[in-house]
Amino acid sequence: MFIRLQTALLLGTLLLTSLAQADVKLPEILGDNMVLQAEQRDKVWGIADAGEAVTVTFAGQEKKVVADDKGAWLVQLDALPANEKPQEMTIAGKNSITLKNILIGEVWVCSGQSNMCTTINGDNIVWWDRGMIDADKVAAAANYPLIRLNHKEWQVCTPFTSRGFSSVAFSFGKALYEARKVPIGLVWRAVGGTSALQWTERAALEADLHTKGITTHSAEVYPAKLKKFDAELKAWEDKGKVGTAPRKPAMDSYGGLYQQFIAPITNFGIKGAIWYQGEADTGMIKNKECSYAQLMSTLIGNWRKSWDQGDFPFLYVQLARIGKPAGKPQPQDGWAYLRDQQTQTMKLVPNTAMAIAYDVSDGDLHPKNKGPMGERLALGARAIAYGEKIEYMGPIVAEAKRDGDKLTVTFTHGTGLYAQADKPGVVSDLYLLNTDDTFIVATATIEGDTLVVDVKDAKPGTRLCYAWQQNPQGNLYNGAKLPAAPFCVEVGK
Repeated sequence: MFIRLQTALLLGTLLLTSLAQADVKLPEILGDNMVLQAEQRDKVWGIADAGEAVTVTFAGQEKKVVADDKGAWLVQLDALPANEKPQEMTIAGKNSITLKNILIGEVWVCSGQSNMCTTINGDNIVWWDRGMIDADKVAAAANYPLIRLNHKEWQVCTPFTSRGFSSVAFSFGKALYEARKVPIGLVWRAVGGTSALQWTERAALEADLHTKGITTHSAEVYPAKLKKFDAELKAWEDKGKVGTAPRKPAMDSYGGLYQQFIAPITNFGIKGAIWYQGEADTGMIKNKECSYAQLMSTLIGNWRKSWDQGDFPFLYVQLARIGKPAGKPQPQDGWAYLRDQQTQTMKLVPNTAMAIAYDVSDGDLHPKNKGPMGERLALGARAIAYGEKIEYMGPIVAEAKRDGDKLTVTFTHGTGLYAQADKPGVVSDLYLLNTDDTFIVATATIEGDTLVVDVKDAKPGTRLCYAWQQNPQGNLYNGAKLPAAPFCVEVGK
């Protein structure tokens, strides 16, 4: 515990509330308006002078500690129930710090790339402008004093503060609060255009046989990239520096975002994490450089080890639609393949759930309809984290079994299976795909909670593919009105 704390301090990732040499100092994550995780022993930590006595007082508790020879100190509070009454915390050494308006409730880390970055009003100081649908209306109604938002500092959720906060994270927190009626803390750490490799500790990547080769390969090819840049730079200079200058390639930043954004907060108690990422990794997955499911298994395992809170819930959004409907299966498409890898992640990693999102997106890289995505993540949290007996996910293929000319597909989460269509029972975006990528539209009927497909025309090696394209047009849902995940299964003999 102290080793991890000291490492964060020495790396300079711990931002401090005071610059005076002798003062007790706190990390940025500890501040006014914060939410502490209920029902667990939360940590309070920081630095002081070596050997300085530090006392933390909160909720009738008094915890004392002496800073070690590097000045690091840490105490653990006794577990406390959720409490919506604001309280103060005092941290006293040679100086005294008072943190105000603290609640006790449920804390979730919200991370990923640009679709977790996009805010309610779309004003991210970035090149896109993809705020939520009805952004002004959503923000105007966001008066939730028991929801707290953390980006660089903790803020009470108001119509003003919510506008610049992650729309997926806000929608998740709002839905969770409305269901649980306890304080909710949302810790937002996301960066656009980033790979899951950057959000995983480099040591964890190098220790895993499935991801070690990627970091090794990156180091090997960097000299060639640098040589190419030098040639492009010289050519640009020789032409009078007209146009945009070539960009110098960076040595891979694998693990960099973990060190910058995740490592500094792993002492802070949480209930779980939500994640929206994958767009940046579709090329890597298409080229079979790495299994995304295995990469996510490494990332999730790394985070759980770092927080040292067991297998906390990890919930994520499956990639939404992109581009225009193809009108056919796209077997080589990186987006379709990555969606399937996201489905496979649940089979590899316990305490995970996926919010299927293609049906509520508009085909833009940054879909505006983020509300349902956050709400579906909240369903996963209610079931996985809090044990509510609710349906929380769309149908996931469990088995495909052939009997003569019929293939029967069964699902988990498939109760009440139906096709949402103008013609009742007609399943769309369903194809029999041959090994040479030729295909025919599949004919299927829904029988109870199973899908029965006519496969009399199937050839050896044929697969049944559903919603397997960049812009899925599938229409299978369960009784909870949650869409089925795309799939591609062997028809068999």
